[in-house]
Amino acid sequence: MRFAILGLGVEGKSLVKYLAKIGETEITICDEKLGELPQEFAWAHSQLGVHAFANLNNFDLIFRSPGVAYSRPELEGLESKLTSVTKYFFEKCPAQIIGVTGTKGKGTTSSLITEMIKEDFRVNNPGRRVFLGGNIGVPPTDFLAEVSKNDLVVLELSSFQLQDLNQSPHVAVVLGITDDHQDQHGSLNEYYEAKKNIVKFQGASDFAVIDAENEISMGFAQATKATIFLVKTNDEVVT
Repeated sequence: MRFAILGLGVEGKSLVKYLAKIGETEITICDEKLGELPQEFAWAHSQLGVHAFANLNNFDLIFRSPGVAYSRPELEGLESKLTSVTKYFFEKCPAQIIGVTGTKGKGTTSSLITEMIKEDFRVNNPGRRVFLGGNIGVPPTDFLAEVSKNDLVVLELSSFQLQDLNQSPHVAVVLGITDDHQDQHGSLNEYYEAKKNIVKFQGASDFAVIDAENEISMGFAQATKATIFLVKTNDEVVT
């Protein structure tokens, strides 16, 4: 299978290492900002500089980094081949996922959730593990090979990471959402719809924890089939 990695940032580097670890060798790194590959990735194929995104139709799977906009003309007509680190992780991860999004505070919230689960596992479920990754700076492909069905994964999810998802986490945490990232999203509605993917594909056995004091976040309650918990800053929880 021929893979194209669009952008050798933090996620791109992690993905190349993961794919190599599982035996994939037909990997092409496509990066407009590089003139040559770092030495540790010199074994990979490359398309660099102004022609980095040329002839993408020749690949079987194209990984778009969060910094590469969907609106790029080079990606037109390639929707069936496009994926991302986050989407790939959701497809491959054997464990249940807790996803956290919002305009502010999602990193802190993700870290707190992880620490609470870690302490619970230490006391009540020795041997179970919790992994923290996503927008917080740890690409989930860093630990994908280690995750088992009995573990839990907490992901901080930005709008760019949520944009192409067609799966939602088992537990979705939706913090306050305000206007943001209009520089990369075509409109505020596109930004909101990207965020909404965190709950859009949930089922009746899933859970959504939503900020009841944010009008935009509250709108997500209409987009999920999950059991909903509405949370207020005074610690009140409305089911």
